[in-house]
Amino acid sequence: MNYRKLGGYTTVSQELMYAFGLLNKMLQELDGLEKDYRINEDEQKKTDDLKNKIKSFFQKWGSKSYDADRTILNELLTPSNVEYATQNKRYPENASKTFSEISKDLEDIFISEDEIANSVIARIWRQETSKDDGEVNSEFFSIVHSGGGFINLPGSERYRTDNYSNNSFISCSLLSDKHMDMYNAQVGIEFEYSPEAFLSASRRDCATMERSSQSVMTTGKIGEKYVGSGHSYGDVVATRTLTPKEIERHCIEAAKDTYNGMLGITRDGKSIDGKIINEVVLDKSKAKPKSVFLVIKDTNYAFNEYFDALQMSMAYGLPIKVKNICTYRKKNHLLPYSEKEVNDCANEGRGLYFHGYKQIASFLRSEPKDIQKKFIEGYERDVISVLDGKFAKAHKAILEKIKDEIDVKTDFEI
Repeated sequence: MNYRKLGGYTTVSQELMYAFGLLNKMLQELDGLEKDYRINEDEQKKTDDLKNKIKSFFQKWGSKSYDADRTILNELLTPSNVEYATQNKRYPENASKTFSEISKDLEDIFISEDEIANSVIARIWRQETSKDDGEVNSEFFSIVHSGGGFINLPGSERYRTDNYSNNSFISCSLLSDKHMDMYNAQVGIEFEYSPEAFLSASRRDCATMERSSQSVMTTGKIGEKYVGSGHSYGDVVATRTLTPKEIERHCIEAAKDTYNGMLGITRDGKSIDGKIINEVVLDKSKAKPKSVFLVIKDTNYAFNEYFDALQMSMAYGLPIKVKNICTYRKKNHLLPYSEKEVNDCANEGRGLYFHGYKQIASFLRSEPKDIQKKFIEGYERDVISVLDGKFAKAHKAILEKIKDEIDVKTDFEI
């Protein structure tokens, strides 16, 4: 069902700006769909139909939003409309013929957007997000939530909360074997893809929020609230036609030009802050958690992050999935780590790692023995197993010191 709709006259300038930007992005995405994926005859017909509708819209109304906006404004300012608005504090419903025509044309486009989202795009997302075979360097696409909401466990100060924890939607990011930037975290909840839960996707973080009424930005309705994404100036838009490969391609290019490069690679051995965040929006009531997702590096110990992952795993009954970003750097022919990082991690964990083990040991000492044991055994099983050999040795050395500090017995020798 289509939930986009051109709003009232008072917001028409902003909404038209967004709508024109949205349609331009849709055309790009449909071109990317045809480039990246094989689609059957029926899917091609739907794709061509939507592209033709968008092109016809631009031919009819011009390629700039202010052309249509100016026409609508002139129609609203006729003497009869101004008189009506003065007396009734609103314009009559048929005050602008242009507004009514544009609304109808956009509605037709948005209906086609939904038809493609529920067929072609749904098939592709399901296919792409289910191909992770669990190998250390496997190709994958994962929809991961790393903000509040599901990650907020009441009573635990270790979990971040925010104003969106009670929202009806979940704001996620698409991660892949070529892009692993998460929103303000290294650990999150991975969700299964389902067409019923999928509301929209964007190449960038697009300020999703609940809204009281429909607009060109709304892509779903949950209860009495509409869910809308994007910025009114039309550059950051959320669509239902965006594919995983198109998102990944944009993130790689954006990282290459601005921040620390593909897969967070450092420049000249120096760490550079900054992330490229995309957004995938799900209906919380229809989204199903799949795993706890943890991103690590060979050269950084992840004791605090793994404890967070363990807590989430126990709370939601989910397995823990660990991805080592250094492994994927090497797979993509990138420098996996700097010389300094290697030196800091050398000699069984002295240097970068060594200073932190007493801190995590002190924290674990206040936890029940069964949690201590799960932590020690889990870190060995989930984290050390995906590390490069020399770094695995360093992690093991620190884990052994933690084990000695808290005096916990495990079923194996580290």
